[in-house]
Amino acid sequence: MFCLLRLLPLLVPLLLTGCPGQITTDPPETNSHPPETNGEPLQMHERFVGEWKVDQPSHALYEASWYFFHEDGQLEHLRDCSFGGPVPTGVVSNAGGSLHCQFGDRWSALDGDTLVIEGACSDGLDRDIVLGFPEDTTADTTGQSAIEVVSVDGEAGWGHFTWDWAWQKCLEPGCVSFDPACP
Repeated sequence: MFCLLRLLPLLVPLLLTGCPGQITTDPPETNSHPPETNGEPLQMHERFVGEWKVDQPSHALYEASWYFFHEDGQLEHLRDCSFGGPVPTGVVSNAGGSLHCQFGDRWSALDGDTLVIEGACSDGLDRDIVLGFPEDTTADTTGQSAIEVVSVDGEAGWGHFTWDWAWQKCLEPGCVSFDPACP
């Protein structure tokens, strides 16, 4: 009897709900495409739509990656160029460098200054990389260097801690690289 009295607080909610369905310990299934926040579809912003070159012009081996931000939220990694071999520049890491996330295949924008990129991280998890852009868009086509890593999955302290990067929105016929040997 004593054991039943101890279990009573746990049994009452089950009895009141009628025990619908099967009780399971499996986590709920999630669908990350399309990206959503609080059940609302994420927004795209025209500032980010199109091809961008993300390079590290001060790196001795020069590294650059080209990405295409599609209107539907797809992010396409087009190509890489480096004197030391292809190395994607779309990577952020935590302060200790023990965890890094490479740009994935989805993006959204909270507004014209806040870009969110789904990141594929070294621990096998996907995380949202939130980047802050300056309000002034005049440097977008010449090389925007003041891009801030605001957070990764809501956690501050992440950054692009390798060489400084510059983001350049490509206009027709496209961005030329720092070095003519790069495509």
